Amino acid sequence: MARIRTVKPEYPKHHKTRKVSRDARLLNIHLWNLADDKGRLRELPNWIIGEVFPTDEDVNPGLLREWLSELSENRMIVRYEVEGENYILCHGFLDHQRI
Repeated sequence: MARIRTVKPEYPKHHKTRKVSRDARLLNIHLWNLADDKGRLRELPNWIIGEVFPTDEDVNPGLLREWLSELSENRMIVRYEVEGENYILCHGFLDHQRI
């Protein structure tokens, strides 16, 4: 059975959340939905765009990478590489998710 995830009500008021753009905040929440139960997912821009912004024609891989950089710079995600593959770790995943 799939686990249901909800965002804690405190998320919008968190000090890190207030430092990033609206689009980066939206992306961050959706990254949690794409992540495994440990908060990890592959950094595949076209796949993420298709899952998170399927009808937003203005969103492209370059723009998505800008939002990921914004989240990374504010320590909301960690971007890393394993054997040539890029990954994302949603920092504080369990602090802001209820699984």
